Amino acid sequence: MAYDVLPQASKARVNAVLELGRLLSISYDEKALAAGVVNPGTKTVVRFTKGGKSYRTKEKFEALLSAPGEVVKLDAAEAEAYLGLRRMFDAALDKFRDQTL
Repeated sequence: MAYDVLPQASKARVNAVLELGRLLSISYDEKALAAGVVNPGTKTVVRFTKGGKSYRTKEKFEALLSAPGEVVKLDAAEAEAYLGLRRMFDAALDKFRDQTL
């Protein structure tokens, strides 16, 4: 089902998953969407010391559409809409890359 024909509550769930994917740099597959996407409230980031050595640390992030610990599950129509949006975003980024090169 296309995103634009979903009811508002479904759009809100899809938007929450899109936001988490953006914040965590993840694209979810159908299996993950059915199992539920968790807002962990933190993400692992790479930092550098003054000497140039890298280390990993946890950093809090603030999602506006879900709370830390909240699990967002998408039904089949919502998952289809999410995957359609991801394909559209990927195609747009590919086109942008091709045009700038």
